[in-house]
Amino acid sequence: MQTPNESPEEGTLNRSAVEQTPPEAEGPRPLWLWPTAALVLLLALFGAGLSGYQYYLSSRVQQPQLHRLQQQVGQLTTQLGETRAQVGALQGQVAQLSQTLQSLAQALQRPAGASTQGTTLTQPSTAGQPSLGAADAPVLIVEFADFQCPFCRRFEQESFERLKTDYIDTGVVRFVFRDFPLTQIHPHAELAAEAAACADEQGEFWPMHDMLFRNQPEWAGGSTAAARQSFRQYAQALGLKLAQFGACLSDRRYSQSIKQDLQAGSRLGVRGTPTFFINGRPLVGAQPYATFKSAIESALASR
Repeated sequence: MQTPNESPEEGTLNRSAVEQTPPEAEGPRPLWLWPTAALVLLLALFGAGLSGYQYYLSSRVQQPQLHRLQQQVGQLTTQLGETRAQVGALQGQVAQLSQTLQSLAQALQRPAGASTQGTTLTQPSTAGQPSLGAADAPVLIVEFADFQCPFCRRFEQESFERLKTDYIDTGVVRFVFRDFPLTQIHPHAELAAEAAACADEQGEFWPMHDMLFRNQPEWAGGSTAAARQSFRQYAQALGLKLAQFGACLSDRRYSQSIKQDLQAGSRLGVRGTPTFFINGRPLVGAQPYATFKSAIESALASR
């Protein structure tokens, strides 16, 4: 409904004017905001600068440490190169030594050939030497051996027990042991021979003989002091009088007799161990049991 004196157009015009009137403009910002914003910005800049300065100081402290670490790494690298060169040289020496030992092993392992077959040498002396079997046995076997020799150990492990059972214990063979320590390649061999002789002084040569060969890997690779300590332990295990055994070993009481064995073997043509003389006929190397059986049967047949 229209009011008096108001036209429809005027009413419309007035409404449009009301609707299109812009909101009242905001007043000016408070003056305290500008210092606050500036302060926040300054604090941020100061924090960033402080962090940068701390990083700079930290870098100055760490740079010498880093330099020292780099020097140490360089030194370690140089040392590593030198060590590798030394290892290479040692490997070459080991290879050369291995080849030499292999050649020696082949020489020691050769069977009795034509040069020894049919050759009768002077029977080695057996007086005062450790022995097993009947004194009047028809076959005499004299062994020249080295307690540190791996081939001698092989003979003990693979052939000796059967030989003892079949021929020594039955009165067919008398078995005599003589020393031939190859000290050039077996540095503890002579000391081991002395330990066996000291045990023989108390009537226990063969138990010590077996102990030394059985435990050869234990004492052969260490120092002389370690080997000596091992021999004392074996003596204790065998129930020997330790004071007597220790004095005998320290005095090297049987060193001269062992050297005499070595000289006697050399005169008979012994060049390696083990070397056997079966009724005066030589047999060289850790031969299988069948070879010893054949040699013994041949010696019996030729009587």
